[in-house]
Formats: sequence, structure tokens, C-alpha cells
Amino acid sequence: CAIGRKYVPAVDAGELSRIVLQMEASLNSFLSKRSTLVEIASDGEVSPSELGDLKDIQADLERLSVAIEALQLWTEKLEAEQ
Repeated sequence: CAIGRKYVPAVDAGELSRIVLQMEASLNSFLSKRSTLVEIASDGEVSPSELGDLKDIQADLERLSVAIEALQLWTEKLEAEQ
């Protein structure tokens, strides 16, 4: 549907090693910014000076989400082949 094409990124089933490495890299990037996210959330508001950091964190989460979806797709494909 049009909404899915606009908001859900394409997921490639790819090779397992590449998927796992992408997931690990995305997770490490997010975890390195975890304290920044806590600082942003601590007052319940996002100030203009925090927007850039929040966008970076959101991008990390998006990449992690895509990697997780790719791993799920890869697993489903493997199960279907057996």
C-alpha cells in the first residue's frame, strides 16, 4: 500500500553475516548514545539544541529496525526452504 511504501523501508534478506554485522554496528552506535537519550528525556522536553542528537538516535534505531527485519526475513526464508 502507499503508506507502507512511504514509511516502511525495503528489507533485503541478504546474507546472514552481513545482516548480523549491520545489526551489531547499529546497536553499538545506539548504545554509545544511550546516555544522550537519557539526558534528552530527563526533563520531558526536547529543546532545539537536542534535536540533532535525537535525529541521530532515531536514525540508529531505524537502521537497527531494518537489520532486525532482515534477520527475521532471512530466518523465515531458511525455514521455508526446509
